[in-house]
Amino acid sequence: MNQKRLFLAVVFVVCLAAIGYGLYWVASHSVEEVVEPVAPSVDMSMQGVELTRSASDGSRWTLVAKSADYHQDEALVDVHAPTLTWERQNEEPITVTADEGRVNQESGEAEMWPNVVIVSGENTVYAKQLNYSDAKRELVLTKDVRIEREGMDLEAPRVRLDLTTNEITATGGVTAVLIDSKKSTAEE
Repeated sequence: MNQKRLFLAVVFVVCLAAIGYGLYWVASHSVEEVVEPVAPSVDMSMQGVELTRSASDGSRWTLVAKSADYHQDEALVDVHAPTLTWERQNEEPITVTADEGRVNQESGEAEMWPNVVIVSGENTVYAKQLNYSDAKRELVLTKDVRIEREGMDLEAPRVRLDLTTNEITATGGVTAVLIDSKKSTAEE
């Protein structure tokens, strides 16, 4: 379970860093850099978004999205078809994809939906919804969550990761299939 906790914690940090940098980047660029005309309901709109940031520890994250819309009055950023990749030295990259994403700059909350897929090496997590709360320091995956890794498949309606304690809680009818190279067993 420690690897799963670390995996989910890393995914959360990557998502938060990408969203924060994306918001900074959007706010710091002029209107002339916008690829398409701004839609009337948004303050800024971009097409073909790609943001990359490198850190002093050698890690790098890249956010690629079909488009992004910034709503200044509501402090919201909507990202369409986002793919977030975090690359670390001597570690498997972590990739998070979804059809849509939204960040609330005021509340520190972020969400991605539907078709959320998180991949790191042999580990893959599927969910229909990912919610992050900065105030609660938690990441919640909901709606048909499935975690696949070598030797184990886990399904649950809800999986919560407490980022302070690194505790993972799966609730609501959890099914885990443990796979041994010699035999398979199922636990409910």
